[in-house]
Amino acid sequence: MGHILITVVYLPIDLLKAYYRKHPHKLRRVPTEVIWEILTIREDHPKFLTDLDRRETMAMLAGGTGGALVIGASIFFKTWTFPCEMFVLVGVLLLIDFVTAMPHLQRVREAIIEANANTKKPEPPQGEGVKQALIDLIKAATDAVGRL
Repeated sequence: MGHILITVVYLPIDLLKAYYRKHPHKLRRVPTEVIWEILTIREDHPKFLTDLDRRETMAMLAGGTGGALVIGASIFFKTWTFPCEMFVLVGVLLLIDFVTAMPHLQRVREAIIEANANTKKPEPPQGEGVKQALIDLIKAATDAVGRL
């Protein structure tokens, strides 16, 4: 029953994503949509995404729980009046948190993409110094093995 109630809460987001599939530039703005930049950043800088993952999980939990409380209370209202009133109150508060979290998640994603663009990429080693260091390392390892 809870899974069905939570699915009802996520339905508007899923319908929006289905509509935006015809408009890819708008689909990228949906905070729960996976985009290639975020996947690339996760590979290069996984710590950048810790906050986004945490906030997205909490937003989904708040939305699902709030929706389940409000919809569930409307179903059982005739039998349990007082608990259902509390469910509605808490559910509405959680749904407000869920709705306000979506724009915030988009801002966090944009900040991560900008941070990745501004992060100094390490320069690949160049020149004869690296080649000579590798030759010296191999020679030292070969000498060490020869002594065994």
